[in-house]
Amino acid sequence: MRGLTTNWILTLSASALGLAVLTPIVLACVRPRTLDEQMLFAGDEVVVGRVQSIEERWAKEMNGESVLWTVVDFRAEESLVSGAHNFDLKFFFRGGVRPGSPTTSITPSSEDVREGRRLLVFLALRRFGEATFGAGTYQVDSYAEVYRVLSFTDSSGVEREVVVGKGGGFAFQENAHLADARVQVGQIAAKRQRK
Repeated sequence: MRGLTTNWILTLSASALGLAVLTPIVLACVRPRTLDEQMLFAGDEVVVGRVQSIEERWAKEMNGESVLWTVVDFRAEESLVSGAHNFDLKFFFRGGVRPGSPTTSITPSSEDVREGRRLLVFLALRRFGEATFGAGTYQVDSYAEVYRVLSFTDSSGVEREVVVGKGGGFAFQENAHLADARVQVGQIAAKRQRK
């Protein structure tokens, strides 16, 4: 009987340890979303533009722990929400993108966020971000908010701009023409403003 109790305790302890180890990973995962859901979650601003510069900073998180954040200076060519053109903004996210910098399971890819890269980005205004990095600084909650925009010339000689899709569970699952993305985001933003 004693051996059975010991085995039961060991099994229970191992299960609890496994749960404790897996819980942060599960909580840090990106929830699948449609474009409508993405706009609700982080659609205060949706911009297309270029990364101008990247700065990594240590700063306290809400729980007081000091963590690495990346702050990006971004030149927006256009807002898909307001229609504004050619303006500068800042956004930040948790983790670093420089070689050797600590990352998290939700940090955008260093291949996506680098100087000169053209992106479509979903941005959220959060009190924490403005208090930590300055008024008007937007937050990128995860890699799910960052999409590359590529330009190419098709076989008929017409230049096309494409938002590179990320697969199932993302706002843009498949590659989409930027013109189509512009219309879709604009329609959702207009619908939100009418409510």
